[in-house]
Amino acid sequence: LHSYFSVGAVALTHEQGLDGCAYTDKATGAGGAVKRQTGDVTVAAEVDRLYAGVPPSLTLVDGALNRRVCITFEGSRTAVVWNPWAAIAAGMADLPDDGYRRFVCVETANAGPEVSTLAPGRTHTLVAPIAAGSY
Repeated sequence: LHSYFSVGAVALTHEQGLDGCAYTDKATGAGGAVKRQTGDVTVAAEVDRLYAGVPPSLTLVDGALNRRVCITFEGSRTAVVWNPWAAIAAGMADLPDDGYRRFVCVETANAGPEVSTLAPGRTHTLVAPIAAGSY
């Protein structure tokens, strides 16, 4: 569930709910280092993180548009937070050079240490209800 959220200004946006979660940092030059989140997630450079053991809901706070977006995780304990930042965005054909300033991607997933393997005939449901409102 690869969700891109339009924001007024990524510099005025933060993600609540991942404090204390372990994450794999896949950003350029990070080498896949495993780290632990301290406080809210902010975007001030390239971000490409796979968070494990996430709580059942996260809140994206968009300070420029005065809104909160609540993302609920059902059937998943993994989140990916991504923004390519300037250098990578400049090389992307489907994104304006400054487009990275107006979105953040928060994916609901079963990845990394929390991959779901299903036996034949079995099912797994992953749902991500999303609700937005002003504050």
